[in-house]
Amino acid sequence: MGNLWETYEKVDKHLNEKLLTIPPYPCVSGKRIQELLASLENPDPAWGGLNGEILRMVKNPWQRAYQIEYRFKPTKIFNDFMKIIESATYDLMIGNYICSYLSLVPVVEAILRKWSKEKSNEIESINKKGDFSIYIFEKNLVKY
Repeated sequence: MGNLWETYEKVDKHLNEKLLTIPPYPCVSGKRIQELLASLENPDPAWGGLNGEILRMVKNPWQRAYQIEYRFKPTKIFNDFMKIIESATYDLMIGNYICSYLSLVPVVEAILRKWSKEKSNEIESINKKGDFSIYIFEKNLVKY
């Protein structure tokens, strides 16, 4: 089976193609990583394999509450958007996926714009109208 990091890398590599990464929740332990690998290697179609496991983790109400309380609220860049983020999370929980998505898209844009103004001395752009290419965000967003 290999060590924990090898297992993590194997699962994460598969997720990078579709779902970005393993969610950074406190419940993700060595045991949970092994369970995720098992769902990757021996997927149960009724449960959706690895993708289904990750989706259930993300949709879990206590984990969403944890994300809001300990990751979003303490981060000042989200302050103006907390009500929308919480409403969109609620919509996701009750199955109103389209409303959740349509609520979050402008929030992501607004947060990126706010971030670009906050970090304007670090972000370079030849377009002075406020439009930033994906390269600018890829280059600087990870630092933020």
